[in-house]
Amino acid sequence: MRVRILLVAVVIVLASAVVGRAEREESFRFLVMGDPQFHVPAEDARAATLHYGHQWQSPAWQHVPALMKRLGVKYFFVCGDIFEYHDGDGTSVSELWDVWDRYVDEFSGIGRVEWITGGHEFWGRNAERDRQYFLKRYPDHVRYCLREGPHAFIMFSDGCDSPGSDDARLEWLEEALGRCQDAEHVWFFGHHPPRNTANWWPTRQRPEEPDPFRTRMAALLERYQVRAAFFGHEHRETNLGDRGGFPMFVTACRYPLLVEVRGDHVDYRWIMAPSSEDPLATALPVGGEPLTDWRLAPVPAQMEWPKPPALPDSMDSLEFRAAGAGDGRIDLSTVKGLLPGGRVVAVAGWSFRAGWHQRCARIRSSAPYSLWINGRFLESAAATDGRFNSYQYRRSDYEGGEPNRAVIVLEAGDAEATFTFIPHSFPEEMRAELRRQAKE
Repeated sequence: MRVRILLVAVVIVLASAVVGRAEREESFRFLVMGDPQFHVPAEDARAATLHYGHQWQSPAWQHVPALMKRLGVKYFFVCGDIFEYHDGDGTSVSELWDVWDRYVDEFSGIGRVEWITGGHEFWGRNAERDRQYFLKRYPDHVRYCLREGPHAFIMFSDGCDSPGSDDARLEWLEEALGRCQDAEHVWFFGHHPPRNTANWWPTRQRPEEPDPFRTRMAALLERYQVRAAFFGHEHRETNLGDRGGFPMFVTACRYPLLVEVRGDHVDYRWIMAPSSEDPLATALPVGGEPLTDWRLAPVPAQMEWPKPPALPDSMDSLEFRAAGAGDGRIDLSTVKGLLPGGRVVAVAGWSFRAGWHQRCARIRSSAPYSLWINGRFLESAAATDGRFNSYQYRRSDYEGGEPNRAVIVLEAGDAEATFTFIPHSFPEEMRAELRRQAKE
């Protein structure tokens, strides 16, 4: 009898462990977007997206409540710039906030909408009056933190503060991060992203002064190791690399970012068809393909190399040889004639067939480097310690459809130095490129 009771107890314990593990492995999903920026429609807005009689950045916003229900999503996070002033002197502020409240009410019984401001909400002629109106109406939406099981969400707005409040904002952030240390996953939501991540994590090689507020903010996010950070502002969805040791994304107004957590694994996907009955069928994973074909050349010891941002006129005289790797990890030790402590010039081209003028690229390098894209100097930076720095660049405007071109000068003091470079487009262009490749 005692043996039987013991066996039953063991079975119960094992079953509880299995159930507990299954519960921990159950997926948790949330959506992120940014910049609805609805406003009073202009006279020529007949073809624009109208929602509650106002002009919205894209039709996707109308479909998010149904999308959440279809995907079993509990949270929807919006990274600022709720509306903007298009017409009038700012007297429509209360009306615009009423519209936003009506929109949030659409999610009742489906899930929660959590949001912060950006800057457009306070760009009217009476910015200070509008800021005070906001603070009185939404005192809990300046900066706040919420919890859901093993998840902590930090909502950090800095667009509704008066000038000179940097210290107070950062003190709040550090305190909030400290309070969340017992959470398994800490997610950060802001508005202004790093246009290049090495500016947020500056090195002594940068020729200009970094942004002191963003630098201190980045140091806090890295010290406390958030799981991921999400921003808005740029109006185009993209991947910002992992310079702080965690992934960062710019979200926008057309394609919701679906974040799915299953145990310790996290998937990030752009929802390309938010109104579809099967929105996951065409979802795109966040990523980008590295360049695999490069031309490399050693810099002769006697060659005078101008300091950035200039490129040497004699670069065409260098002896370039083809180099490549299927995974995009380019090994500098293959460069013939490379002297100890010397430099290597790497050149590659690529093209995107359509789209916006602003692009993004990520670079991971075990050697210090200087980067130019399409003839424009972007930065000199230290080795990235296995992480990716991210940059924005302007696409090639050359006549005749010439490709974009990257020039990287690497201080190849380490014979085993490598680098990986990933230019990436925006989701709709990624999809178009996939379709083109399928036809070919």
